[in-house]
Amino acid sequence: MKTFRITLSNICFAVCGLMVGIFFFGFLREYPKSLFRQVYRILGLTGLSDTVTHSPAAFVPEQPEMDEARAFVEKKLKEHKVVVFSKTYCPYCKKAKGVLAKYNIAPEELDITELDKMDSGKAESVQDYMETLTGARSVPRVFIDGKFIGGGDDTERLDKSGKLKDILDTAGVR
Repeated sequence: MKTFRITLSNICFAVCGLMVGIFFFGFLREYPKSLFRQVYRILGLTGLSDTVTHSPAAFVPEQPEMDEARAFVEKKLKEHKVVVFSKTYCPYCKKAKGVLAKYNIAPEELDITELDKMDSGKAESVQDYMETLTGARSVPRVFIDGKFIGGGDDTERLDKSGKLKDILDTAGVR
């Protein structure tokens, strides 16, 4: 009867096989990019993680979905002074929208895009583009005058410090 010995080379072989599998599945979009990043972080490959996963298309040619998402987001940012990318069930999104509601922003200056109400493929592409634009794909993503100010906690913090009113005034939001 053969016995299997756990050696350093066996462990390295298994870990490398797992990484290669996740690497290819990550590019096929069968696994979320967050899982891809977590595996690299767990293995202590932070430098590699930052270069490979911060830009999801690092080794993949530009995809039409990303171009559509970029055009969609840029159009919203040009047409409205305050833009929020949100999901209806997200408590942080509710927090950001609640803070902004206190300012009675004119409807033509405010755009709230609920990603969970969109086609899931388009919503994923928008979130992927948000990652390249802001460094994260989580929601909410709040923009004022085309500049990213943060998420729910950031928006609340700016409001409590009085800086949000200054940013809105500077942007000419009425």
